[in-house]
Amino acid sequence: MASKLKEMQVNPAIDDHDLQRKLQQVVGWCLKGYQVRIDFRLFGRHTQLDPSIHKSLVEQSLTTVLQEAPRSKVTGRNVSPKGTIVSIQGVP
Repeated sequence: MASKLKEMQVNPAIDDHDLQRKLQQVVGWCLKGYQVRIDFRLFGRHTQLDPSIHKSLVEQSLTTVLQEAPRSKVTGRNVSPKGTIVSIQGVP
């Protein structure tokens, strides 16, 4: 299977239910063997948020995905003032 990239964008103002729905989509992609890139975007007033809130959102999301798709692994993490991009390699 060729390596295919799927992307998901998440902003800090997301509701818990919506976040869980998006993470379930990411888990499904990981279980199918896709490489998934999650873009936690900061824009506008969200750039003034406490960095610990943003970090906890990223960590909570990674924990959920890696528990549901245990064979997947984090292959990259890019942190910038505009947000965090996390790459996850899924294994079928």
